[in-house]
Parts: sequence; structure tokens; C-alpha cells
Amino acid sequence: MNKKVLCCLLVICFLIPCFCSCKFMTLSDAQAKEELERLLPKAKELTEIFYGKGLPYDALSEDSTDYYAFVSKDAAYQSIDEIKKVAETVFSAEYLVSIYEYAFEGTDYFASRYFMSFTEGEQRLKINIQHEPMALLQQIDIDSAKVVEGTPATAVVEVNVITSKGEEKKKKITLVNQDGIWVLDSAAY
Repeated sequence: MNKKVLCCLLVICFLIPCFCSCKFMTLSDAQAKEELERLLPKAKELTEIFYGKGLPYDALSEDSTDYYAFVSKDAAYQSIDEIKKVAETVFSAEYLVSIYEYAFEGTDYFASRYFMSFTEGEQRLKINIQHEPMALLQQIDIDSAKVVEGTPATAVVEVNVITSKGEEKKKKITLVNQDGIWVLDSAAY
């Protein structure tokens, strides 16, 4: 009798995950496209700010040796907090750790010091004008999005892209469900 009960319990234990997983599947391709359409415009803007051209800034005098210039008063963001507020609606908290380190704290990779991209001084946002912009992807074809891996908490989406050199490639973008909202957990551009 105990063996029958034990067998029934084992069967139930194996079946429960099957029934639960059907109810809480990952994103469909259509849902992934919707999420990318929502996230990618801001992701591109923020990636350009963090790794690309940055924000417009006020000109320095010719004899200035300062590495930082004030961000223009008409720029889209006027403080680090404003940038972070938007970034936290687009990227996962875990992914933002490395972005914030690079942009706001400076990093030390391979014994070469990278100075922070932004700082605040005299109650204004300042940008590192010595920063060398990275070449970013030119275009992501959202219509090509296909979920290639997924769980209820993550989805890896493959998309067609055109690189800064004009090459067509495939790229995987990871989305995570963070507090009920899908956000990017990998570089998109």
C-alpha cells in the first residue's frame, strides 16, 4: 500500500511542473515584438548617451584643460538621477550595475582606467568630452524577432540587425520580467 501512495506522489510531483509551465509560458513572438517596440527607442537613446556621442555640451574655452564640460541646458537630461530614472524603465537592475559603473563611477578594465562619462558639478550635469564614442548598431529589424529561448522570467529574442559597417547579422537580445514588467537584460545596440 505504501508503494502505491509513493508512486502516486511521484507521478503528481512530475506532472505539476508540466501543468504550471503551460499556464506561465514565456513571451510569444508577437509579445516579444511589442516589448521590443516599447523598449528599443529609449534603449537606443540611452545607449547613445552612455556609449556613443553622449549629450550635447557647452563649449570650453580653447585654453581649458578640463576633461568635463557642462551638458547643454536644452539637453534631454539635466542630472544623473534623470538618466537613471529612465534607464530603470528600460534595463534590468542587474544589467544597470555595469552601465552605471561605466557611466557614473569609472571602471578599471585590463589595467586601463576609464573615467566616468558623467559627473555633476556646480549643480549641473557634466560630460567627459575625452570619451571616445563606440560604434553602435544602426538598425534592428523588430519584425524579424523570434523567441529562441524562454522561461516565465526570461526570453532570448533573436533579431536581424545592420551593424555600423552595414553588415547584416543576427543578434540575441535578452528580456527579463522584472516586477511584472519586461525589460532588457543585455545590450541591444
